Amino acid sequence: YSKTSDDVDVKNGPYPDIAIAISPWVELVANLDDEYDKRNRESDFITALQLVHFVRNYLPDPSRDTANPFASPATGDFSKTCPILVHYGAEEFMTPEIDRFVERLRTQQSTDTKIVKENMAPHITPL
Repeated sequence: YSKTSDDVDVKNGPYPDIAIAISPWVELVANLDDEYDKRNRESDFITALQLVHFVRNYLPDPSRDTANPFASPATGDFSKTCPILVHYGAEEFMTPEIDRFVERLRTQQSTDTKIVKENMAPHITPL
């Protein structure tokens, strides 16, 4: 079943039957402090500098827009969403943010959520 943007009303639906998130970037917050920048540097190709660049290019006003759930899904309400499959690697640069997102899904969703976290895997392993 395929839905076009004209078929989807954010408030009233219809909604997808299932969602799949592969190595999702769920918090559009990036900085260049040493702790953040050195995270999983040996195992992943994503860097803090890249994320800072992507945030600045994606959001018109990063200082204001990063908390918007449409930009940072980790801040969203998932209590009425379809089941979500989240697949990511334990060695990704963004693993801590994805872990928080997964916990949010588990506490908010009454439907089945499937989590696949691969040990030793970097960003977008299944692709």
